[in-house]
Amino acid sequence: MTCANWKLEGLPAYVGGEINERLILLGGGLVEGFDKAPEDESMMQVIDRTSELDFLAYCETLKAEGFEPGFSNDEPFGLFREFTGKGMLVYTYFMKRAGQTRVIIDRSSCSYAEFMGEDDAPQTREDTELMQYGLYYADPIKGIASTCGMLYVIRTRNNKLFLVDGGEGAQCTNESFNELIRLLREMTGTSEGEQMVINCWFSTHSHNDHMDYFINFVRKYHDIVKVERILFNFTRPENAGMPPEMLELYVHKYLNGAMAELRKYCPDAKYMKAHTGQKFELGGLTAQVIQTHEDLAWDNEDGRYIAGTNTTSTLLKLSFEDKSLMILGDCEEDNGRILRKFYLPEEVSCFYLQAAHHLANKIENIYSYISADTVLIPQGRMRIHRIRREHYGILCANYDRDKFHLEGDYTIHFRVKEGQEHEITYYPVAGGPFNPKQDIGNLWLVRHEFE
Repeated sequence: MTCANWKLEGLPAYVGGEINERLILLGGGLVEGFDKAPEDESMMQVIDRTSELDFLAYCETLKAEGFEPGFSNDEPFGLFREFTGKGMLVYTYFMKRAGQTRVIIDRSSCSYAEFMGEDDAPQTREDTELMQYGLYYADPIKGIASTCGMLYVIRTRNNKLFLVDGGEGAQCTNESFNELIRLLREMTGTSEGEQMVINCWFSTHSHNDHMDYFINFVRKYHDIVKVERILFNFTRPENAGMPPEMLELYVHKYLNGAMAELRKYCPDAKYMKAHTGQKFELGGLTAQVIQTHEDLAWDNEDGRYIAGTNTTSTLLKLSFEDKSLMILGDCEEDNGRILRKFYLPEEVSCFYLQAAHHLANKIENIYSYISADTVLIPQGRMRIHRIRREHYGILCANYDRDKFHLEGDYTIHFRVKEGQEHEITYYPVAGGPFNPKQDIGNLWLVRHEFE
């Protein structure tokens, strides 16, 4: 393949390697939603069989063409660069072991510098706290009880909060919200009515059981909770194999509605589309994007873009106090295959590991590759022992089951300082089945049949 296959208009053609002729559309974001015309979407091309020298030469070409360099990160596994110019935000990266470059025109994000801003809050705390918040799990009854959802919170040294995902609408009960607010106040030491700051909300993927709880939470508490940043990378639903008859419901009545709610109740939040290799620090917490759906595009033997929305999960590694937490979202076997292609085991191993997809899939190719001390499982005990025993067995074969913590059993806090867990606290799960008579005011919309 030659430069004739280059389709990213406004950018110089990449020289070296084999340019994949597909122009890959990457979906929308927080500001514009997911209804853009294809020509206005973010887009990407992939270059195979290229080299580090080719990639660095292309970065020099971008600079020569008037693009200003921004974020830059060099790692043993890859090189990552951001450029701005000619009204465009360009993100490009080279994965060393795969010999692949991706060039992305990002039409959804603010720049890295704008996303980070001037976060000059002093580090007033001497430790960091990680919480796996206990959500109510039960046999699924639509609108009443759920077997999905997950919520992680990290209180950083500058006394702000980093949140990951959130549960399903059925878990948005008064009791659960009241307990979460109580625990967040306990974590931050803030008094009743005093504002708490979420320095970033990160969502792994666009399924409602990973967004609804957070959206309803900020809708309910936006007067006392300020969100500074939002990080996610949701693909266009067509790319994830969603049937045409579901697109109208999903995009127009759910996904765009979710974006509108976030814009309304997080009006000052800066949004960045997550791309592999991004790395930033907030209050002593370092976040590094390990994988997005952009890494999986057409990388399979079946001639499909991607295997489904769960496979679009963004993998994020959070490091603090000489410990780390790997967020897997709902990733599947395809994610594990690409993970092993790009990284060595020690580069993706961690201390805390979030078990993927509520233990709904085996992903032995990940669990046998990533080392971890403690496993956090977003699932209830009944579901595991009745339906997912084999999946649980794979976890047991690879990790110490005495260090498993189920989200449906309790809320757990780990206080960590300079590499040591100096306090672990357990709290009972608050809330039960959703009661429409008392809890319905917590929901931002009525659920649709795409669930």
